[in-house]
Amino acid sequence: MRCSNCGSDNPAGKRFCSECGARFSRRCPQCGAENAPAAKFCGDCGAALSAQVQPPVAETAPVQPQDTGERRHLTVLFCDLVGSTGIAAQLDPEEWRETVAGYQRAVAEAITRFGGHVAKYLGDGVMAFFGYPEAHDNDAERAARAGLAMIDAIVKLNQ
Repeated sequence: MRCSNCGSDNPAGKRFCSECGARFSRRCPQCGAENAPAAKFCGDCGAALSAQVQPPVAETAPVQPQDTGERRHLTVLFCDLVGSTGIAAQLDPEEWRETVAGYQRAVAEAITRFGGHVAKYLGDGVMAFFGYPEAHDNDAERAARAGLAMIDAIVKLNQ
């Protein structure tokens, strides 16, 4: 059987085209009765059938989602506390939590000041994106500047 929508050959007895998913029989818009593909009027109610082949039925031929994303350059910056296990062993849990919270606040401030986005806090580490959600021509430079600002902020925290 030849599909009237795309012209591809299909095995006899099939209800949908294996190439485009079009229904071989035509459903009447008035009463819903099945009609032959070449029928111009419904055999049950006499209503005129449109000249177009009906689109594929959703439950039989699901529509595949289209990728609508975009490609862009992304600079990822990650930093963590060196020797944090030893420091954590020397401090009370409350002091350690305050130390890490102060560190994360200082680092996040440096990241956002240079247009970065804090993506995740991973224990004593911070992962940041530059170029997301807004891209700039100099995102790699911004990440490098944020890294230098982080070092300055941590030096101030240590004093």
